[in-house]
Amino acid sequence: MIARLNFIGNAIDLGSIEVDELTAWMYPHPANPSSFEYPGDRLLRFHETISDQEMFRPNPKNKDYDNDPVIMVLKNGNSSNLTIGRLNTIRAFLHEYFKGKPGKMSKEVGVFPRNSKSGPFSERGDSGSMVIDTIGRLD
Repeated sequence: MIARLNFIGNAIDLGSIEVDELTAWMYPHPANPSSFEYPGDRLLRFHETISDQEMFRPNPKNKDYDNDPVIMVLKNGNSSNLTIGRLNTIRAFLHEYFKGKPGKMSKEVGVFPRNSKSGPFSERGDSGSMVIDTIGRLD
C-alpha cells in the first residue's frame, strides 16, 4: 500500500549509466563545481523548478565543453532512455488555437546534445518526458 512514508514521487532512474561516466557527462568542464550526489537508490527526485532568470542567464561557474555558461539537464525517455544535454537559453512562445476556443500560450525550451558526438537529446517517442537539471529541478 502506498502511504506518505513510502511514496517515492516523481524521479528519474539513473541506473543505466555508470556513476563516474554520468557525473563526467553532467559536469563536462573541469572547473565546474559539482553539486551532484548520486542517490543510493539510483532515483534522482524532482523537487522544484529552475527560475526563468537562471534559465536565461546560467551560473557562469558552470561551463560546457565550449567554455560557455550552461545548465546541464537529463531525462529518461521512452525511446532514447537516459540522456544528458545542454539547456538552450532561448525560449519559444507558442500559441495553440482550437476551433471556437481562445488561444493558449505555452513556453518551450530546446535542449542541445551534451557534445558534438553524443547524438540527439531525444527521439521520436520521448514526448512527455520530464527534463530536470543535475540537482532535480524541473525545466
